[in-house]
Amino acid sequence: MAFLKRILKKAIPVLLVLALCLPLLPAGASADGDAALIDPNATGSVTVTKYASNAGTGSFATGKQGQTIPEGYRTLQGAEFVLVQIYDAAAVTRHYNGSEYGEGEAPALNPQLLVKEGDEWKYNGGNVLRVHKGTTDENGIIAFTGLPVGFYVLKEITAPGHITGTKAEDALISIPMVNTADDTTGEKSDNTGDAENSAWMYNVYVYPKNKASASVTLTVVQRDGQTPLAETVFNLYKKQEDGSWALVELTAGVADIVTGADGTITLHNLAAGSLDGTQYKLVERAAPNGYIINRNPLFFTVNADNTITWNKAENLNKDVTLQQEHLGESNTVITFDNAFSMVLRKAQPELSMQVLNNAGSQWVQDDQYRMDDTLRYRITAYVPHNVAELENYEIQNIPGLGITDSIGADGFTVKYGDTAEACDTLLTRDQHYQVETVAASDTSGQGFMLTLKDNTTAAGKFIRIEYSAHMNANAVIAQTVDAAAGAEGGTTTPSVTQGNKSTAVLTYSHYIGDTDKSVYTISDETVVYTYQFRITKYKDSAAEGNQAGGVQFNLYDQNGIVSVVKVSDGVYRLALPDDANSVKTTVLETGSGTASGATGTAGTTQTAATKGMLLIQGLENGSYSLKETKTIEGYNLLSTPFSFTVNVAQRTSWQDDTGYGDTERKVREHTATTYTPEDPTGTADIINKKGFTLPKTGSMGYLLFCTVGIVLIGGGAMLLFGGRKKKIR
Repeated sequence: MAFLKRILKKAIPVLLVLALCLPLLPAGASADGDAALIDPNATGSVTVTKYASNAGTGSFATGKQGQTIPEGYRTLQGAEFVLVQIYDAAAVTRHYNGSEYGEGEAPALNPQLLVKEGDEWKYNGGNVLRVHKGTTDENGIIAFTGLPVGFYVLKEITAPGHITGTKAEDALISIPMVNTADDTTGEKSDNTGDAENSAWMYNVYVYPKNKASASVTLTVVQRDGQTPLAETVFNLYKKQEDGSWALVELTAGVADIVTGADGTITLHNLAAGSLDGTQYKLVERAAPNGYIINRNPLFFTVNADNTITWNKAENLNKDVTLQQEHLGESNTVITFDNAFSMVLRKAQPELSMQVLNNAGSQWVQDDQYRMDDTLRYRITAYVPHNVAELENYEIQNIPGLGITDSIGADGFTVKYGDTAEACDTLLTRDQHYQVETVAASDTSGQGFMLTLKDNTTAAGKFIRIEYSAHMNANAVIAQTVDAAAGAEGGTTTPSVTQGNKSTAVLTYSHYIGDTDKSVYTISDETVVYTYQFRITKYKDSAAEGNQAGGVQFNLYDQNGIVSVVKVSDGVYRLALPDDANSVKTTVLETGSGTASGATGTAGTTQTAATKGMLLIQGLENGSYSLKETKTIEGYNLLSTPFSFTVNVAQRTSWQDDTGYGDTERKVREHTATTYTPEDPTGTADIINKKGFTLPKTGSMGYLLFCTVGIVLIGGGAMLLFGGRKKKIR
């Protein structure tokens, strides 16, 4: 009996060390007991109950059923295990007998020697005896039964997809193993147990307790909810016991967490820290230029049982959507397993502006018009899904000095739709939006400002604003500006006027949930052009000194006579819709050579014509005619109207889309205009010829003729009256 006690005393510590290879797991068989009492034909079982937590424990693993699980642990479904028999009953009996082995004969009891090669398991280079597989159920349990006596390795193959911590370490288990009676209390600090009361145990219970950790995945996407957005920067904060927030550095000296090409960041190893759990918050710090930054934090708490809770009340960021199925939900919180994901949708507004072409067939960036035409404009903008949280979202149109916008109800419409091309549903003024006139200034014409009143209907959609405008008396007339090109003090290349711009500007908030009130702006432009034609009236020939002032005409187009307004001596423009009837006329008169009556036009360099010149401004390309109604004395009126054609081609140059700088983006900006012909002012000469008048010569013949006539008339009268007297007698 003394010999047996000596053997047991030596074997117990060795086998208990093996039993603890897995933290908190009975990782190795105990060597207590009399090997002679082992029934080599018996069968046993291994029952695994899987737990996960951030909490720790000092309890011993005993192999007995009903081990007390510390607070903060929870069972884990879906963990897959393999139980591999590596030695048979003979090896177990010989091992516990303390037999002396020759070199290389002792069984290698090391779980690390179990490997998988292809589809087969091998132990220490050789094939294994048996392989059992299973997955923990909803209670975290899997039972391997009917196991013959032998040595086994228990190995966790896969953990549930949401487990982010390490899997359980491999464990060595013998069937049977010794039940050390007092180890359930953990009173023996050396883990030797009570050998006198020990017994063989064929049914072994193990409780692998992973040191799992919580994880949070955040994916940032563009406005479509799918396209990843890289280069969005976040900071993670952890709440301290005193209520303050500490910045978490995921790597030494680096606090910024930046989304990659897939738009995703994943935060691993988020520990609870205490049984009360630990609160974290993610705060967006920066984003690609133009994107609205939502500074409302994303709060979540990692609990002691490794679950994650999301407090609905404190999370004010409406841009985030929780993606993963949750374990439970109340009015205040949502509870997730130890991993969950969020999708953050970010908005970057868009803007474009166009003008309806002269033919009324398509929307373009520039075209030519008559001054008296109605212009039709279109502004299209994307409304962010979070527009209700923006302090600023407004669209302003700023026309050039020569254009006046109209916001009259008949011609001003706002529609919305899912795409820029499909804005078909009408928004109601004063219900969904409001629009106000912006008065003309020294640098701009009369424009407008539009803001949304209803921030839900068009949120996350496109809106299209269509409105009318017209050129005013300040309209820029296409012409060569520098008439002194090449002369002393002049430029070598004549410059030309650049048309009539109209600029749409979208202004929106840079931040949500921040005291910083800075804004982004997007702008886009259109240009419209109008032309002029110059007539010079001559007497007899187109020679200097023969210019004829004071000759009057009527202007006709294909629709008939055209009304005009006199700008100055010899200079006329087409009458505008807002011109008073008192200033409209149909009479155009060539210049007298003085500047009297000049009213000036901001877009015109020539405000008075020279003698004999007639300058007609505000024309579009097309055919016109002048019917002469009054000419100078001694000269004939033209027998037929004089026809002329305006035919100018303009080419507008645009600056490419600048993208976003710090705060501003220019989609298009007009930089230059070139014309064909180089001088867009068409010219023509009209020559009048003298008329034919009978001269007043030969006056004596005229008197003689009159005298003879009088004598003949008198003689006839005398004969008539004389004959009557004779008859009376």
